[in-house]
Amino acid sequence: MENDGDILCTAKWLNDNLDNVKVIDVHWQWEGSEFSKTRIPSARFFDMTLISDQNSPYKYMLPPADYFALQMNKMGIHNTDHLVIYDSIHGYPSCRVYWMFKTFGHHGKVTILNGGYDAWKAGSYTILSDPLDSPPESYENNNKVSSHPYKATLRPENIVSYEDIVKNVELFRSGENGTLMMDARKAESYNKGHIPYAVSATWSTFTTEYQSDDNNNNNTFKGFADVDVLEERLRVLQVPLDKDKPVITSCQSGISGVFLYVVLHLVKTKRNGGMGQISLYDGSFGEYSKRSTDIAVIAGS
Repeated sequence: MENDGDILCTAKWLNDNLDNVKVIDVHWQWEGSEFSKTRIPSARFFDMTLISDQNSPYKYMLPPADYFALQMNKMGIHNTDHLVIYDSIHGYPSCRVYWMFKTFGHHGKVTILNGGYDAWKAGSYTILSDPLDSPPESYENNNKVSSHPYKATLRPENIVSYEDIVKNVELFRSGENGTLMMDARKAESYNKGHIPYAVSATWSTFTTEYQSDDNNNNNTFKGFADVDVLEERLRVLQVPLDKDKPVITSCQSGISGVFLYVVLHLVKTKRNGGMGQISLYDGSFGEYSKRSTDIAVIAGS
């Protein structure tokens, strides 16, 4: 999928624009991270465990705005920076961080490297391989940030709560039009238990295999499928693509559900905004299953 740096970019595009963006490498935590061994030049380490709600009983939940801003200042991130995000897992951690920046009103562009670190390595682009014992304590441009501290302002329309989900389930149950809920988990997990009326939409079904940018090798990597393919797969799931029809995405812990959030935004961009509000249930099934006994199960699973 070709892109100019708006939502997605290729490894080639990033390599050509490396001096004009700030690169963010996303990991669950420092221990065992790929970043400590190798990374894209100039990449900044984003710790998903650290940059989350430290008081929540659930993992990786969205932190308070002031705490997020504090961590961005430490990373040397400015509100107007064009950010390019990647990970070395399956792409959904990058989507999570993309959603976090959008939810806190980042002013500059936020872009995901399609195919992540695999795409970069497949293209034979420069890799830094100096081992690090701990995350960097400071980054370039921190002086700029100190004079213009990062400001994070929550956009509440991007996130729904457990209480919102309970109300939505009751709307469906009473025969009214509730908001479509998409569950990004694998079908096996969905079948064993899911939020009532949520539809199964496994995140990986929206990916495809790509050939490397480097014509001298046969390396491949997985990334988001072409936007026309994404739109067709949404139609198969009967996802409403009308401007007045909102959609809620979810998963187990608010991570892969954001992959669907990005899928929907890619299609929304193609349709020039012709879709409704797209939100994430941050607590997802992990929270819901602990707080409610109203759980749907597919017979025989």
